[in-house]
Amino acid sequence: MYIEPEVGALMESRYVVLAECYLEMAEKNIPDLTGSRPVPALIALDTEMTNLINLFNMVLATEDEIGPVYYRLFDQLTVYFNRRGLYFQPQQWAITLIEKAANETLIQVGLLNYIAASASSSGQFEHALTVYHFILEEFRERPQHPGLGVIHHNLSLTYWRTGDVTAAIQQGEQALHLELHHEHPRGIVMALIHLAHIHYQQGEVKKAFGYLHRAASIVEQHDDAYLEAYFTSQMAYLTAEYADPDKTESFFQRALRLWQTIDEPILLAETRFNYAAFLYALGQLQSAIRLAQESLPILEQAETDRATVVREALELWQAEFINLKP
Repeated sequence: MYIEPEVGALMESRYVVLAECYLEMAEKNIPDLTGSRPVPALIALDTEMTNLINLFNMVLATEDEIGPVYYRLFDQLTVYFNRRGLYFQPQQWAITLIEKAANETLIQVGLLNYIAASASSSGQFEHALTVYHFILEEFRERPQHPGLGVIHHNLSLTYWRTGDVTAAIQQGEQALHLELHHEHPRGIVMALIHLAHIHYQQGEVKKAFGYLHRAASIVEQHDDAYLEAYFTSQMAYLTAEYADPDKTESFFQRALRLWQTIDEPILLAETRFNYAAFLYALGQLQSAIRLAQESLPILEQAETDRATVVREALELWQAEFINLKP
């Protein structure tokens, strides 16, 4: 499709203004997966979302080079689709953006990482593994690159999901090595907790505790409320599976206070439901129902995949409670 240069410049300017305008209107606090402070994510009216998606498709179809605003726009649209469990469209966009970012290696790696991560999340493990190994091959001459820590971490998660524990540990250790090398506290803690979980699952409790103690030490050294809340939540999940109920309950209650303090409503709701599931397993049905009821409206409003899980659990628990009545 040929566009006169003057018209193209005018269209590009209009796209940028529209994109920035929509993003400004739609900004809400949903945590960024990179672990930085909450960044803009799209929670908009359906009409606004339709306009934004049409705008993005038009830009991809008509522009040879894409400015930074459109990569930001891709990030926001990705959140919108992924929270609805729709991975195909963002994957197609990512493939198109990779072609348009031919001279931008880091942008390409970020997009490839997204494709692999979404494939892994949707159960396409072989495809995910192929993409991750392709990225690592591209960076064979730069194995210490700071962006590769998350690649090794996600590769470890994918191997873990396939049951290849040895490969999962190897990649997890490589992720930890890189995060330590580049002094990324959040990446370090994520890697340590992930390795602890793997070793717990293998019955290697002593090793698992070693990783957790190291993670706790990192959290104590940094004044980072998000990091503390994340670590405490993970400790609650781990102890719920492997430790005593009193310790687990203490971790859950502290995690809830922390997420509330730093104003993370979605993470607060997800943690609250995990606490509800823990209480249900202990036979505390009424408390579990109450916590699930508190979580559901927030997750439904954000249209997360988790809302369906909570809704189904709540229906099951409420039916069970009715059956228990004399």
